[in-house]
Amino acid sequence: MSVNRQSLNGFVIHRRAYRETSMLVDFFCKEQGKVSAVAKGVRNAKSDKRSLLQPLQFLSFEVSGRSSLRTLGSIEANEKSIALSGNMLYCAFYINELLSRTLPEAEPFAALFESYQINLAKLFAIQNAGLEDVEALLKVQPMLRQFEFSLLEMLGYLPDLSLDVSADKPLLDEHHYQFDSSQGLLASKIVGQGMRGLHIKQMLAQEWNEHSLQVAKRIVRLALSPLLGDKPLKSRELFSYNSTKKG
Repeated sequence: MSVNRQSLNGFVIHRRAYRETSMLVDFFCKEQGKVSAVAKGVRNAKSDKRSLLQPLQFLSFEVSGRSSLRTLGSIEANEKSIALSGNMLYCAFYINELLSRTLPEAEPFAALFESYQINLAKLFAIQNAGLEDVEALLKVQPMLRQFEFSLLEMLGYLPDLSLDVSADKPLLDEHHYQFDSSQGLLASKIVGQGMRGLHIKQMLAQEWNEHSLQVAKRIVRLALSPLLGDKPLKSRELFSYNSTKKG
C-alpha cells in the first residue's frame, strides 16, 4: 500500500506531550496553514529531533498518513530559531497560541503566514532596540491588534466595524456602541456607556492612542471568544505572571 507523504516548510507554533514518548506538534506553513503531526519517540533521551522541535523554529519536514493527525518524518532546520526573550517572547507565544487554537487543519493562509513572519521580525527588532519594557510594549500593541484583526477577517469572524448594525448607518463620533460577536456594533442602550464612535473610527484608521488601543483590545477579545471557548490562553497567564513578578 502506498504511503501518502508530503514535504513541507513551516514554523513550529505549538507542541505538547502525546502518549508516553511522543509529542503532538503544530506547524504553521505557507502551503497548508496549520499542520498537526505526531513526532514519535522524540521524548526519549536518545532522540535528536526534540531540540529542533522548538517554538519559532522554521523547519523543512516530512509528514505521512491520510488522517488529519499525520506522522512526522524527517526534519531539518532551514535557519536559526528566532531568539526572543522576556515580553517579546511572550508576545510571540501569544500569536502562536492564537494560530494553534483557531486555525482549521490544512487550509492555506498565505497572507497570514507572511504577516506572521513580518511580526516575528518586528518583535526581534523591538527587543533589540534597547527600549524600556513599557515603551517596547507600546510599540507591540498596535502590531498585535492588527494581527488579531487580520486573523479574524481571514477566518470570517470579523463583521463590518464601520456600521451601527442596529440602524444600518455609519458610526457617529459622539455616540457609544457595544460589540456583539454575532452581529457587530450596536448603538448602546445606555447613554454614555460603551465604546465611543470616534475611538472606533481611529482604530479603523490605525490612528493609535490610549483610547483606540483599548477599543481594539475589547473588540478583539469579544470577537475571538467564540473561537477560543472557555479555555484561557496560557500565554496570557505567562505574561501576567511575568508582569506580577517584575512589579
